Amino acid sequence: MVLGLKVKLLDKHIVFMHRIKKRKNTNMEKVKVFISQPMNGKTNDEIESERKEIKVLLDNKYGEDNYEIIDSFFKDAPHNAKPLWFLGKSFELLSTANVCVFAKCWENARGCCMEHLACENYGIKIWEL
Repeated sequence: MVLGLKVKLLDKHIVFMHRIKKRKNTNMEKVKVFISQPMNGKTNDEIESERKEIKVLLDNKYGEDNYEIIDSFFKDAPHNAKPLWFLGKSFELLSTANVCVFAKCWENARGCCMEHLACENYGIKIWEL
């Protein structure tokens, strides 16, 4: 976006100098972020609280409107769902991500470790907290 135009004469040549305003690129695609977080033994409130903390970090890193968090917190999962069911659903969502953020203590959770390995092998950027 050009805000102003200056004309300057140099040795009988006209030189146009543009001032450019830096602005948000509205055509830029949002970064899709997957959050890998240990959930076993945590309440829904604890999980959501940790995700809010991660969102603050994402706001600082990418800007509030430049990323989208992929919803990978399965509140309405079937009651009898096994850990592998959750991992399968997570992989499906992870496949759409540009970046995967690994919450604290991710290395102690089997699912997070497998998601980390998938990111390494399939070129998804990793951000460990």
